[in-house]
Amino acid sequence: MAKNLLIDTCVWRELISPIEYNDHLRQLSSWIDQSEIILFCPEVLKDEWAKHRLESEKRIEKAMGNHVKDLKKSQLFGKLPDFDDFEMETADRLLKSQIAEVDRLLSLSIFVQEGDEEVLLARKHKREKKAPFLIKGDSQNDAVLIFSTLSELIRRQENELYFFSSNHNEFGDLDNPKSILHPDISGCYPGIKVQYFADLHQGIDHLKGIGLTKSKVQIATQKSIPAIIAINRKLSAADQLKEYLDKRFEDISFLPKKMIINHHPFLITNHEYITQQPFTATTDNIELLEWFKHLATKDGVYAGDIEDDTNNILRCLRGNLIAFVATEKQRFEPVQIPMPKQTDCDCSLCMYRAFRFKDLMDLLSARDNQQEPALKKAYVHYKMGQYRAAFDVLAKFSEEAISNKQYVSHFIAQFNIIQIGKLIKYEHDDTPEELSLIEQSEKIDLEKHFLLYANRANNDILLWIKDLQFVRDTRKKMQELIIKIRDLFYSQSSGWNNLTRELLNIFQETLCFLEYNHLIFDRFYEVRDLTKIFIEGVFASYGCKNTLGGKLIQFSDSLLEKIILNANTKDITEMYQRYKLEQLNYGEPDNEETIVQRFSAFLKDYDATIETYKDFDSEARSVFWSGYRRIFYNFVTFFGILDIGQSDFDVVFETLMSFLKTQQHLNESELTRTLRFFINHKAAKFRDNQLEDLLYFALSTDSIDTATVVDIIGHIMDDRNQKVIFPTSIWKKIQDKYLTNDYLKENYRSIDVICTLYSISSAKSKKAEISKFIKHFLQADFNDEVYYTTVMYDVIAFNKKWHAQYISSIAKRVGKGKGVTVFKRKEYYNDSRIDAFINYMIKFGLPIDSQWISHFKQLDAYYSWLLDMENFNYSLFDSEWLFNHLTIHYTDKFRKSTALKKFLKEFCKQSQDIHVLRLYIDLYD
Repeated sequence: MAKNLLIDTCVWRELISPIEYNDHLRQLSSWIDQSEIILFCPEVLKDEWAKHRLESEKRIEKAMGNHVKDLKKSQLFGKLPDFDDFEMETADRLLKSQIAEVDRLLSLSIFVQEGDEEVLLARKHKREKKAPFLIKGDSQNDAVLIFSTLSELIRRQENELYFFSSNHNEFGDLDNPKSILHPDISGCYPGIKVQYFADLHQGIDHLKGIGLTKSKVQIATQKSIPAIIAINRKLSAADQLKEYLDKRFEDISFLPKKMIINHHPFLITNHEYITQQPFTATTDNIELLEWFKHLATKDGVYAGDIEDDTNNILRCLRGNLIAFVATEKQRFEPVQIPMPKQTDCDCSLCMYRAFRFKDLMDLLSARDNQQEPALKKAYVHYKMGQYRAAFDVLAKFSEEAISNKQYVSHFIAQFNIIQIGKLIKYEHDDTPEELSLIEQSEKIDLEKHFLLYANRANNDILLWIKDLQFVRDTRKKMQELIIKIRDLFYSQSSGWNNLTRELLNIFQETLCFLEYNHLIFDRFYEVRDLTKIFIEGVFASYGCKNTLGGKLIQFSDSLLEKIILNANTKDITEMYQRYKLEQLNYGEPDNEETIVQRFSAFLKDYDATIETYKDFDSEARSVFWSGYRRIFYNFVTFFGILDIGQSDFDVVFETLMSFLKTQQHLNESELTRTLRFFINHKAAKFRDNQLEDLLYFALSTDSIDTATVVDIIGHIMDDRNQKVIFPTSIWKKIQDKYLTNDYLKENYRSIDVICTLYSISSAKSKKAEISKFIKHFLQADFNDEVYYTTVMYDVIAFNKKWHAQYISSIAKRVGKGKGVTVFKRKEYYNDSRIDAFINYMIKFGLPIDSQWISHFKQLDAYYSWLLDMENFNYSLFDSEWLFNHLTIHYTDKFRKSTALKKFLKEFCKQSQDIHVLRLYIDLYD
């Protein structure tokens, strides 16, 4: 289990050595990076460090200027030469990298805001001259630092803290000041064991002694940059960069940034202590930086020729998500890399990303489609569900790649054949052809291919693929980032951080590595899991406090495209609801087509896509339409929560309605769930005529659960007081289907539809017709649910005869006792039929039989409270009860209860339950 650690400012200063890179700092970095230590950073510590980091930098500069002899005696360079200016500059950068490392570690820590309680406790200790005010009276910061951290640990239900501070006069016990925390402090937090160390060395040794990993002590020496690609270093920096990129990307299209920039000419000296920022190449090559600075641009786009060497360099870097270049010292003021000039691309992969599936199938089916690279062609066949076609292309290309010495491409082809074999095995129908493909794929030994074709130039790339590091390393880093972003969301902290940009950078690198290199893997759970983590990260970031710099502030077209193509719909809705977000801010268009335009084109192509697919789907798989449905549900779900303008919403609605009237491929339950989410969250955007069109569609189709959709529409119309004049053709359909005894007998849920139609109809004649139908139905064949629903909606009036029959049906239910539930969903027991019965009795002001009351109370304390609020023992109260059956009649009952009002008033003072607080305000204010 990770250890909680608080380090005082004085110890952070001690960790910055002016003569050599501090081994204790390296050890702490190792523990924090491996999640063996959880570091806490109180607000006061962050402020103090901002001042002391400048002093530490000046201390190093002074040491470099005045203590050259001491530097020579140190292990900084691992040898004793006469230092020239270059080596002195390297030493200066190395020592100052300690400061940058402290910055990094503090950015990874849990930020602790000081609360009023901790400030008041510090003042109390000062008045009473308790530690940390025993000697000095100006120890307010020391007090707030330790008190706020201990309070945060209590909030997190932690019970142990390691505390390093050399200020033993303030924090230490009188008898043992260097290893025991003063009881004045620890006594305020008896539930937390504090391991105190005034000596940094002893504290580090103790942590090693309890089992934390010992890092290998490294002599901080200048290290040469690994030259995995041979380039002519006598050339200019720009020409070196061109030569390097040409060779590095000779047989690969995309690489993670770390595989590009940790090499000459980006880094020409020590790379170990360089801090990399998202989307940024950090360099120590000043000549290269100056070259980027002075490139000719127009509106941020390179002004030179589209085919020249510079434009190709820019296209490569930008295509690999490197948008900035900076030195370590000026990493927060980077130079922007200009956008390259581009030509329009109409390749198969671009068609897929633009949801142009009909055009894509045409391209793949064309016999003369020879211009597409084999790996890309196979990849797109796979994306469209044509596994055997992809297999055939890969098998042929794999041998050609060896002949052409394209060893990385060969390795990718072999990797892809293995994955295709797994997919066919999962879905195959035991045909001899597919069994043969599975057998061929299982014979491939990827380890053997690695040993045969790995070399100095491609070793890191092949390992990245072979060991699935592209998902495993990414997942680990993303989870670390998510923990920190989630913490910022729940603490609603201010300040600034780079966590969201790091998350965006890492996730996009993984998607691009798969997509641009045509690796077949995104249908496996590892990538789906990464996408879910990413969705949580961007939603949590968006929900952070508005004063937090670096949070996500909008959803761009490109970001939405990545989520829509790769996510599961339930992950989008789950994370949206978990972080209690409202409408998401939609950013300025950053693609050639907006997400609305792409959705419109996607659905308008539906009929043509169906016809083209009939000839295209030679393998008769359902993979394509399964993906099509997922993309559709993702689109509609996002349009439910995305704050688009009214004109964009109108386009979405019109396109959606046209599609729904003809579609043949959507599942009823999934479509209903998605439409319900969309309608609920976009209620304010619907024009009256759009709601009516949606209502008429719901009443006329069998492709959705009509009762669910009509109920949502009815509630929106009721809230607007919108009434409907039903066209004759629609009303005829309602009469023929819903106002018939046979249909209602077989579909009792249709009573909800009937009641909604009654509520929203503007014509008295229509209402009368519905009432008459219900009365005739109940007269002929009484049904307690039909009676209850219609009388509660005032479709029919209270009727003594039917009331007696209703009471009789409830009596039978009461006599059965508690119902058996397979899954316990609540901490208390309730019966929905009993809840409805009580609701009915409240509405009509009818007394409940005392024997029934006694029986209901025996079922659960919930009914004891509900039926006798004034005399209930509120120490047994569960706030969830308030929301179990929250009707207008229940709320009237709540509003009249003096005891409930008194209890909730005190409850809201002590609880942070926003739902209860809102209900209290609605009820009593």
